[in-house]
Amino acid sequence: LLSVSDGSAFDKSMSFGWAMSLQDGRVLARCSGPAPGQESLFRSEGYGMLSAARFLHHPFQFCQDFFVGPYWFVTDNQGLITSVTGRFTYAESYPNATLDPD
Repeated sequence: LLSVSDGSAFDKSMSFGWAMSLQDGRVLARCSGPAPGQESLFRSEGYGMLSAARFLHHPFQFCQDFFVGPYWFVTDNQGLITSVTGRFTYAESYPNATLDPD
């Protein structure tokens, strides 16, 4: 499963969008919307990735099943990639890492 997300921040407003597809290119779901908070590309693109992850979480929670991958999340924001990749070094989430300002 491939999830591609993007975001924009312009003129004191932010938005995000994402699409999920299978490897053969069939699009399974897509979403877009406003991103709240202080204007930042990192934040708007982060909302896009978070929205896609939460969307994927709900069917598994409803079916009482586990995440069995592989799942690929793609974005073009290097800061977001670095931040998300850094979280995988810990087995548990720690506030000092997850609450860093963007």
